Amino acid sequence: MAHSDFTFPPAETDDTKQKLIIFDAIKDGNTTVCNLAYALIDEHYEGEYSDPLFAFMQVRTEVEGIAARLIEQGRFEDDGSIVITEADIKA
Repeated sequence: MAHSDFTFPPAETDDTKQKLIIFDAIKDGNTTVCNLAYALIDEHYEGEYSDPLFAFMQVRTEVEGIAARLIEQGRFEDDGSIVITEADIKA
């Protein structure tokens, strides 16, 4: 699925406490918060764990595609966010 219906603003954040990269996906005026764990960046994208935000930026387009797919599938957490898992990356 192409994710051209989505907008991903360049406002990602690095949550060092929870060890997540957090970014937004917007479709039809609705914003979904997306979460990607540092460990997945390190394991699957061979990113620099010492700078997860930089590593995320290197694979952002692919991760956005995964996020769009999860949103289209309605794979939301109780709080309305999505969490990208290892299985999602391998799919």
